[in-house]
Amino acid sequence: MSAHARSSLNEKAKHLLHKLIGKHDKKYGLGCMSCTVYDTAWLAMIKKPTDGRQQWLFPVCFQYVLDSQLPEGGWPSYASNIDGILNTMAALLAILKHREEAILDADFKVADLDPRIKTATQFLQRALDDWDVASTLHVGFEILVPSLLDLMEKANFEFNFPGRHLLYSMRKSKMAKFHHSVIYSDTQTTLLHSLEGLIGLIDFDRISHHKINGSMMSSPSSTAAYLIHASDWDDDAEQYLRHVLSACEGDGKGGVPSAFPSTHFEIIWVLSTLLETGYTFEDLGCQELDFFTELLRNALDRGCGLIGFAPGVDPDVDDTSKAIKLLNLAGGSASPAAMVNCFEGASNFRTYRAERNTSFSANCNVLGALLSVQDPSEYATQIEKAIRFLCDSLWNADTTVDKWNLSPHYSMMLFAQVMIEVMILWDRDRLLFIEEYLIGDCIPILLLQTLNRTLLTQNDDGSWGNPSSNEVTSYAILTLVHIGALPLANIAGHAIKDVLNRGYTFLDQAHQGGSGSNYLWIEKVTYSSSALTECYHLAALKTKPANHAFGDRIKSIFSVQPNAVAPQAALLSTNWRRTLLRDRPISIMESIHLESDLLTRQAIKKHPSPYSEVHKIQSNNSTLVTLLWTMASYLKKEYLSPKQLIDIIDVFGVIHHTNEYLQSMAREDPTKSSLIVRRAINKRFTEGQEGPAHASNGSSEQGEEIRRGEYDTSLIKSMTTRGSKRKLDDVPVDNDEFHTFRQLKPKKLRYEQAVPNDEKSLLYISQDSKLDDNSIDGTNGSHTMNQSNTTRGSRFEGVTWTLDLLREYILHYSRIRSASFNDQERLRRQTGAFVSAHVNFSSKASSNNSMLEYDDHGSPDRDFIHLLFATITCLLGHGEDCFPTSKEKYLSQAFCDHLARFFQLKKSLVDVDEDHRKQITVVSEYERERVVVALETLKENTSSLNGKILDVFFAVVEQCAQGLLTER
Repeated sequence: MSAHARSSLNEKAKHLLHKLIGKHDKKYGLGCMSCTVYDTAWLAMIKKPTDGRQQWLFPVCFQYVLDSQLPEGGWPSYASNIDGILNTMAALLAILKHREEAILDADFKVADLDPRIKTATQFLQRALDDWDVASTLHVGFEILVPSLLDLMEKANFEFNFPGRHLLYSMRKSKMAKFHHSVIYSDTQTTLLHSLEGLIGLIDFDRISHHKINGSMMSSPSSTAAYLIHASDWDDDAEQYLRHVLSACEGDGKGGVPSAFPSTHFEIIWVLSTLLETGYTFEDLGCQELDFFTELLRNALDRGCGLIGFAPGVDPDVDDTSKAIKLLNLAGGSASPAAMVNCFEGASNFRTYRAERNTSFSANCNVLGALLSVQDPSEYATQIEKAIRFLCDSLWNADTTVDKWNLSPHYSMMLFAQVMIEVMILWDRDRLLFIEEYLIGDCIPILLLQTLNRTLLTQNDDGSWGNPSSNEVTSYAILTLVHIGALPLANIAGHAIKDVLNRGYTFLDQAHQGGSGSNYLWIEKVTYSSSALTECYHLAALKTKPANHAFGDRIKSIFSVQPNAVAPQAALLSTNWRRTLLRDRPISIMESIHLESDLLTRQAIKKHPSPYSEVHKIQSNNSTLVTLLWTMASYLKKEYLSPKQLIDIIDVFGVIHHTNEYLQSMAREDPTKSSLIVRRAINKRFTEGQEGPAHASNGSSEQGEEIRRGEYDTSLIKSMTTRGSKRKLDDVPVDNDEFHTFRQLKPKKLRYEQAVPNDEKSLLYISQDSKLDDNSIDGTNGSHTMNQSNTTRGSRFEGVTWTLDLLREYILHYSRIRSASFNDQERLRRQTGAFVSAHVNFSSKASSNNSMLEYDDHGSPDRDFIHLLFATITCLLGHGEDCFPTSKEKYLSQAFCDHLARFFQLKKSLVDVDEDHRKQITVVSEYERERVVVALETLKENTSSLNGKILDVFFAVVEQCAQGLLTER
């Protein structure tokens, strides 16, 4: 950056601070939040007794409400459905009150309001019908919306909608914790910010002592409700509202914000953001900084180490933590002790003393404050608690949803910033108390996911956000700058630089023209802040990636491990590059490869014995499978959490290996393959047989456990569910082995004993192992390979081990065991069908059958997809049926059936002549079209998570159908 550019940014930053000082009122403070129809409508409902008659106190507010009505009848939804619902409800109530009491100004006629009421009512009903109550995060909605519904019912307007019962249940739960004595006492509660939700429930004459400079917890709507329902007129409250009208962002034109003042919040966020991103005291002006830091220091002193978003309001952990870090950045020594004592919970930090949902961003800020002290080890327990909470939140969730900001990029920015601080301090031996798996596994994977999602979600114009947003773009740039400090120059350095430059160009243009939609912050309705938008803009333009000199420990974490899948990975990258990258730099692919590599390492650590051996079997296919799922999730923009990815990849790898391993045997020698599979099933699954080598491992004690009932036949009667049309008994082969396979439920193998860590393991089976007579019989009935076969192993041992591993994952994988009974039964049924299909395939593999001849008795490829789908269904269910309704069950089955046929047909293209290829291609395209129709219909009728993972699954299957993972 040139000296002139730096000077220009510094001047703009100074100007921002000057503007804040100019807005600051000694009594009321300052605020830069955008105006809302919701709060303005409450001011429009205030009547004041004047000369013996009631007069509207703020007719300008009612005019603002009327002017803001949209052509479709409702009022704006700034960024979420609840905005439009609350704005419309409050505005409609204001119009109803004006109409019914017929005391309008001369400019209005009662008849003029009737069309407005009609269209508003229709709009509101539609909005309520579409509202997802469960996912709403906004402040106090669970008491505000029911209260407004009750008030409108009194005016003979009743609204019924799907989420009404849940909404009232949430209000009941919230109010169960409410005691009138609390709100009448001297103790502050966050309910004071939403008194309009307590109309009819409290005596407004008994709460005047809670006023702060005339306001009720800095809320114009809450203060308006107090003025409306208190018996005596309150001049202080009126004066406060008049000041808000004149001093807020509405510039006296009738609009008011959801909170005013927000002095501490906006000063803290502006100053800390600028100082953290390269602005110095000299850049910002010492006089301005001294004024604000002294203001905050005094506020913390008055609050005994705690602070709220405005003077006098209930303290919260978010503003407190940010103030502590800011003062420490400014050379002070603010202590987090009071914050820890007040807000620390069992597993995280609460924003307020009592809250419904925990804030991710607030815990990021808490961690930042704890790291800012001179000796972080004094708060070792709290630091590790915050790190665990943040990592667990992202590890288990597919996106970051915060209660104070709608954009996931805000939370990603804070996470990247604070975790880079953690990595730097750990690298300097200042955080050695943190468990190494957090530093070596969790945090790196989550930072790589954050990096890749940020790189891939940039819009074509260089911005981020939907729609494009100046402020969200600033968040994303800061995220990339923070993560750019990691030793990634050889992997993603070019991609980060290129994407940043595009982002800078957008910000420059946005500053000259419009800045896009910046309604991001959550209050009663979503709002923007001109001060915050400007400060993030200036911060993003000022900062550049730092070149931190990390030690070898950190460097080794972010080094790509050599593997044997480079050709397949290159093919996969080529297949998806155009769609995924568009015109972005190719080095983004390297960053995705690194993320996949870290996920694979974590998966191997998760199941150190079986998974590491499967890794050997598949000749690095586990790495490729991970890359396949990771890239598919990015391609579909359906981001999966590390936990979801590892769970799916874990089981996918085992099932995929079983399918490919058994098919490769059939291709090599179909006759012997069929006999091997049958004998392996009889040998491995017949009750009373001695357990395999991996179960006993030569131990007579372990063998005795097996003989005493290692396999409990009473627990599962059948691999099929009752009433199923297709049973294993219908398969035209000797069925004894299949009865035993589907009847026997083994106890969970003890992995530390179950899988020997040497080359005698089944899981060290070479791709080119040869069949001989000993391979069929094993070694005299023993499950221990003889010395001559320790390098390559035997096919018989290979089959027994492969089937055993498959069964262990199907029956004992923890997430599968937590699935519903119906989903588990379906999985067991599909496992049996999958094994039976391989026996039939072995006997038919050399007969040049047509593409549809396996229909009667199954196809390994088709049943492979059915088994994968049944497994994913179990992973998604969480104790309930994954697809609970009859409609979902039908659509999911249709999706799976068409996908399985599509996969079977595409795989068959490898071994057919040109005539058959043309026919199969036509039919496979038909099946693919059916898959798309079924999937889109299913996504409209099932949970978003189900639809998201099935979308990615479809993309994965398409790649597999092209032979990407085929072991040949």
